[in-house]
Amino acid sequence: MNDKFKFAVIIPIYNVELYLEDSIKSVINQSIGFEDNIQLILVNDGSTDKSEEICLKYKKMYPENIAYIKQENQGASCARNKGLEIANAKYINFLDADDKWSYDAFDIVFDFFEENEKEIDVVACRQKFFEGKEEYHQLDYKFEETQIVDIKEKYDFVQLSTASSFIKSDILNNYRFDERLKYFECAKLITQVIIEKCKYGMISEALYYYRERTKTSSLLQTRDSDKSWYNETIDFGYDILFKKSLEKFGKVLPYIQYEVMYDIQSRLSANVPYYLNYREQEQYKEKLNVILKYIDDKIIMEQKYLWKEYKIIALSIKYDEDVIEKLKYRNGSLYYNGIEIYQVIGNQLIKINNFKIHRNKISIIGSFNCYLPDENYKLYISINDNEYLIKDVKAYKEEFSINGVLKHYKKFNYTIPIEHYETKIGFILEYLGKKCNVGQAYELNEKNNKKISMKQKGILIKGEKNYILIKKEY
Repeated sequence: MNDKFKFAVIIPIYNVELYLEDSIKSVINQSIGFEDNIQLILVNDGSTDKSEEICLKYKKMYPENIAYIKQENQGASCARNKGLEIANAKYINFLDADDKWSYDAFDIVFDFFEENEKEIDVVACRQKFFEGKEEYHQLDYKFEETQIVDIKEKYDFVQLSTASSFIKSDILNNYRFDERLKYFECAKLITQVIIEKCKYGMISEALYYYRERTKTSSLLQTRDSDKSWYNETIDFGYDILFKKSLEKFGKVLPYIQYEVMYDIQSRLSANVPYYLNYREQEQYKEKLNVILKYIDDKIIMEQKYLWKEYKIIALSIKYDEDVIEKLKYRNGSLYYNGIEIYQVIGNQLIKINNFKIHRNKISIIGSFNCYLPDENYKLYISINDNEYLIKDVKAYKEEFSINGVLKHYKKFNYTIPIEHYETKIGFILEYLGKKCNVGQAYELNEKNNKKISMKQKGILIKGEKNYILIKKEY
């Protein structure tokens, strides 16, 4: 097949008049040369703003390069599929209408693809946020170098975005976006393509700029309230990927397990009880239970951006039991089914936020990050090797979860006398009757992360490795 262009860029468009020109210009201004090498396909998915005017303006400027399709609102997947029908290029990109590409991205991608054409069908690029925040996507850890990724070896190098990727057009003859999905449709398509060869290219030099909107909400920013996110994504996304992997490999690849678990983590922290009634919640958890049974405990625990509290929730849903109640203490850590869940020693559970000195007394104001049930643990303060129970520990910070509100941050205020020249202070956690010293993060303020070292009213306070030293100065 002789393709007319090197690249076809398909942009699904729905009421994005504020951002559309930036996206179009980022393609037109590519260093590879727009008129000779790029086809731009603009698919207006029922916009009611001035998006059509913008499309027609640029189509008139570049009639040989720009195609315009107008349809009733049917969703981004349908719009991308319509664009694929007229694409006439070797490589395809699905740019979102509020995002943009770096100036030389296509040049870099083309050279890499041509050098490795037989080995890969997909090339992925780095994602960097702009507008609302300026930082790289949290999956950016995989972009240490430009390389070909073998997903059987680097199963945590998941690629979810078609917008920041380029795909060979010939393999897309066999695939289309699932129009039943509003979420995870990109991850589903690109995963099916990648597992054809179990490899994909990764370029660290080319940048995809992802707009974190400040003026209006994007689809991802409003998904918790959309009931289709709770059902269709599982039925037509996760489940189908698992079945395809089982058919092709006889197992669910760790790469697919990791990818689905990465996507599930946002579900664990969603305020589900606010959006679903009790019956809907139970049905939803039943679906997650089925999916999580395909995901190894190891994969759940390896999630880099999932708090331990939510890992415990995931395991609880998977095994139909309260994992917290089943934890076993051994050598400074808590275990479930032989897997380390919660490291008590050295886990920096305690933060000292402030001190107040009154003559021969000091009030220690701190916080305690612990998801353990209140009735199962006690927190002690050690003063010169003497232990005293801290009775006044109160929840002060709440987070949402699939099970409701998590109250896992506690605060305490404990006043001790200064009776000796030197006083050593530590903290001890007792869980289910067993005690251990607790690792500490000695900070005067959670925001500035400054280590304790202060003098006040003739008192020196210094944070050491395993204790706080309070010393009188004469």
